[in-house]
Amino acid sequence: LGPAVGNGTLPAEMIGLIATAELLAMALANMATSAIVAGRPIRRLVQIGMVVAMAGSLASIVQHTATLIGARIISGAALGTVNAAVAAAAARQPHPQRTLAMVQFGLL
Repeated sequence: LGPAVGNGTLPAEMIGLIATAELLAMALANMATSAIVAGRPIRRLVQIGMVVAMAGSLASIVQHTATLIGARIISGAALGTVNAAVAAAAARQPHPQRTLAMVQFGLL
């Protein structure tokens, strides 16, 4: 987002709105995925989510504001899906608290 603000194609006020939309999409996707992931295979869901998140991030380099906003929302939703799927996979392990702690430690 920095280069878009620097070259004047994106007003600085839009950064907060874009970040809010991305985090809202992430939260909604996380809740929706949590509701449907129970008892289902998770590996494919994580793989698809990561590919969509990477595509959304790559699409964010465009200079068109609407495309940038859409790409960030798609990326946020994909990352919310991945987050829920990883948490569900960790919860299925023999020691879920330890596994979730290691996942969180890995995020640092």
